Amino acid sequence: MSPQIQLPVPCSQDPKSFTPTGNGGFCQSCRKEVVDFRNMSQEEVWNFISKNPQNSCGIFRKDHLKSHEVPFRKVKFHGILALSLAGLIGISLPVIAQTPANTPTEKTQKESSNFPLLQPTFSQNKIIKGRIIGKEDSMEIPGASIILKGFKIGATANEHGEFELLVPDEITKNPITVVFSMIGYKSLETNYYQSQFPLNVEEVFLESDNSVMGEYIVLLAKKTLWQQFKGIFKKEEVIYCADTKHNHT
Repeated sequence: MSPQIQLPVPCSQDPKSFTPTGNGGFCQSCRKEVVDFRNMSQEEVWNFISKNPQNSCGIFRKDHLKSHEVPFRKVKFHGILALSLAGLIGISLPVIAQTPANTPTEKTQKESSNFPLLQPTFSQNKIIKGRIIGKEDSMEIPGASIILKGFKIGATANEHGEFELLVPDEITKNPITVVFSMIGYKSLETNYYQSQFPLNVEEVFLESDNSVMGEYIVLLAKKTLWQQFKGIFKKEEVIYCADTKHNHT
């Protein structure tokens, strides 16, 4: 079985104007949350869609829109056939402690199979700070996320694009990887050595992204007996549609 994500009507809104949310951004025009799938693997995308059928809009990498062999079964959800993936235990979205600059980074830790559980302590000298701006227009990017890769430690850029990321004393990995991201921009991963602390990176440039965005549906290419022998004339069945107003008959 090869489910495929499709965007029947791609969205023309500028994602840079969205209000940042935990999963992406809120579109004032559509009054909906647009989920940012760009940093997820294909399996994480399927897992999120199956667990969150109330979401209907997303921003994807172009490779997400190809057919992929993913184990799943069909289940009923409010009258809509939805994806239910098997064998994806332990996959979850990154949890971001989003905190504006000049305020302490959130220290709350939750249990997760993806990240080590820390009871962190912080020293003022183990800090990375700077300002995130757009590469094309040199404008600040408020709401950008700054995440310590592999840990539930992060910060959020303030209205001037400025941020301060405190690195827990318990993290001795060298180098550490910091992920800078914002919907509408390509994510940037940068390595820093702890011998550089305290570190002022001054300006971090994010490049505009050409990802695709819009309301999504999930299609399943279903083979008939004739197709199994001849490999032609695919019959497509809509197994999940986020918008109940769509007619796919």
